[in-house]
Amino acid sequence: MSKWSDEVIAQCIEGRDSGMSDQKIADMLNNLQNEYHYTNSSIWGQLKHRKPQKQVMQQETTRLTKEEIDRYLHLVAEQQPILQKAIGINRRPTIPIDESGWFGIVFWSDQHIGNIWTQTLTILKEAEIIETTPGLYCAHGGDMTDGAIPASPHSGIKSEQIVPPFMQRECAIRVAKQIANKLILVIQGCHERWTNDAADYDFMAQAAKETDTVYAGGGTKFYLECTGGAKYCGVYHHKATGYSQFNGCHPCVRRALFHEQEADIIAVAHEHITAQSIEVIGERLRYMMRTGARKNFDKFASTLGNDAKRDNLEVPVVLVHGSDQTKQGQIILGIEMAAQVLGALREKAG
Repeated sequence: MSKWSDEVIAQCIEGRDSGMSDQKIADMLNNLQNEYHYTNSSIWGQLKHRKPQKQVMQQETTRLTKEEIDRYLHLVAEQQPILQKAIGINRRPTIPIDESGWFGIVFWSDQHIGNIWTQTLTILKEAEIIETTPGLYCAHGGDMTDGAIPASPHSGIKSEQIVPPFMQRECAIRVAKQIANKLILVIQGCHERWTNDAADYDFMAQAAKETDTVYAGGGTKFYLECTGGAKYCGVYHHKATGYSQFNGCHPCVRRALFHEQEADIIAVAHEHITAQSIEVIGERLRYMMRTGARKNFDKFASTLGNDAKRDNLEVPVVLVHGSDQTKQGQIILGIEMAAQVLGALREKAG
C-alpha cells in the first residue's frame, strides 16, 4: 500500500470530520502501520484542498402528496409577480391590455425636463392628450429628466440646465402621475443611468413605483395580451447598436435580424431622431420606430456633425387592434394626430 493510498486519504478525511487534529490523525496512522511515517504537516498538506464532508442531520423524511405539491406550485406562481415587483426590475413582463378594438401605444422618451432646449409646453400638452384619449397608452423610454442629482456627469449642469435637479424630479413625477393610468412600461435612459452610477439613485424606478407601472431597467422585451385575444411581442430599448444615415430605423432592423426574431414592435430611443417603418423582416410584420425627443437641439449630436435644427421630432404612435390576429396596423407620427386617427377608428368600429 502506498503512503497516500485512497484508503489512507479516506482515514484522514474521516478523522478530520470526526474532529481529530492533524497531529492525532498522524499518530493514528503511525500506530496502524510501521512502513511509513506521518507528520501533522504532511496530513495538513494532503487535506488542505479537500473540504470536509458536511455532517447531515438525520431527520424523518416524508413524501409530499400530489395535491400538496400542486398547492405549493400555485402559491409560488401567485407570489412571483409580487416578489418581482418588490425587487423592482421586471424582465420580459406580460402586460394586459383591456382592449378588443383599436388602441395605440405612444413610445415617448427623451423629454429632458429641466434642459434649456426642452419643449416644456409641448410635453404638458402631450401628457394631457395621452391622459384623455380612450385607448391610448404610453411606454416611456427614459431620459425623462436632464439630471436628477447635482453630481450627475454628462448632464449639462453648467451649460444647459435651467431647472435644479430636485425640481426636475418633481416636475417629471408630476407628468408621470398625470398619465399614470395609461403608463404600461417604463425603462431607464442614459441620464437616469448616470444618476444611478453616481449616487445609486434610479429616478425611473421611483417614477414607476409612484405610478404603479412596470419597470424594466435599461430595456426589455415585453408581451401585450389583449382581452380581444391578440398578442403582441414588443421590444423597447433606450439605446441599441446600429447606425445608418440612410435608414433611421437601422438599430431596429438589427435587433429584428439578430436579437429579437419574435418581436412585432421594436422601438429605440436615445439619439433624438424620429423614424418609422413597417415591413416584413424574417417572415414577420415589424413595426419599427425611433422615438424622437422633446429637446429640439442636442449639443452632443452637433459635435457629431448633425447640427440641423430639430423642430419636428414628432413622437411615433403604433395603432393596432386587440382582436386582429393578423396584427395589421399603422404608425402615426405625432401624439395629437394619432389621437385623432385612433378616435376615428374606434368611432367607425362602433
